[in-house]
This record gives sequence, structure tokens and C-alpha cells, in this order.
Amino acid sequence: MKAFAAALLCSLVLGCATPPAPTPSPTQPLIASSTPTTEPPSPTLLTESAGNVIFTRPANWYEQRPTVNLDPGTELWLSSVPLASANGPMPLGFPTTYLSGGVLPDGGVLITFGSGAVLALPRPTPLTFDNVRDDACAAVGGHALASSMQGTYIAACLNGSAADLAFDAFLGSLRLGL
Repeated sequence: MKAFAAALLCSLVLGCATPPAPTPSPTQPLIASSTPTTEPPSPTLLTESAGNVIFTRPANWYEQRPTVNLDPGTELWLSSVPLASANGPMPLGFPTTYLSGGVLPDGGVLITFGSGAVLALPRPTPLTFDNVRDDACAAVGGHALASSMQGTYIAACLNGSAADLAFDAFLGSLRLGL
């Protein structure tokens, strides 16, 4: 305390430098200031449709629709990673050849919506996705799931647990349009 008083007197009388900050006494420990914690913002979601299926997706996902509408064919590609542009008709299936470096990174999601001459049988609610063998998906490091809703084929290529969680949220949003 004497040091602080001396420094204060020095600064007032002689114009000394600013006094040093006081040091805590053994009976008064320093207390860290608490900064309020905030939760990260929820991602912005977009509601869209492909064929007769309505879904919600994160706004930061990428979307490509064909420049030429084929019937049957690909109606939409969704991806959590950037894809190279497909000029002209988009091949049915996973756009693995459009991936940067030919690899689906950990947490990566690719979803394809297609239409075709598929018998429109109702699927159970909630919609079930089955593991399917897909060499193109496996070649980029993912595992494939597929299903259909009233003539719209939906397939997903997922890599890692974060991709599985993102797909679960997507799956929960699927519904038939009117």
C-alpha cells in the first residue's frame, strides 16, 4: 500500500509515469472477470423442393440443378462441399467426378434427387433409407444410403459421423409436396 501511495504522490507532484497497478494482498486474491458465454448461432435453413419432395437444408450447402431437364434424370444435387459446375445434363447418381480432388472430406454430404419410371409405391413413415452398394461413393470415401418417395429417388453419400448427423436432420425434414 505504501508503494501505491508513493507512486500516486510522485505522479501528482513530480509528473512521474502512471503508477503501477496495485498487487493483491494475500487476503484478497485476484478474481477473473467472467465473460458471458454465448451459444454459436444456429445455421440458416432453406426450404426447397425437388420433384414432389420438400426438404430443409443448411443455407451453406451447395446446390446444382440441371441446365437441361431430363425425364428421367437428375433433378438436384445437394452437397456440403463445393462441386465443379456440371454443364449440360447432369448424370444420374453421385457427382463424385465433380468433387475437388476426387475425395469426399470427413463430414461431407452428397445428396442426389432423381426421377424416373419408378413405381410410386408408398414408403413407410418415417421414410427408411437402406444401405446400398455404390462403388462411386465408396471410391471417394463415403457410404451410400438410398430410398424413394412417390417416384423421386433420393440417394446420399456420407463420410463420417458429422455427415450422418447432418443427414439425419435433413431426413427429418423430408415431406411430400401437394
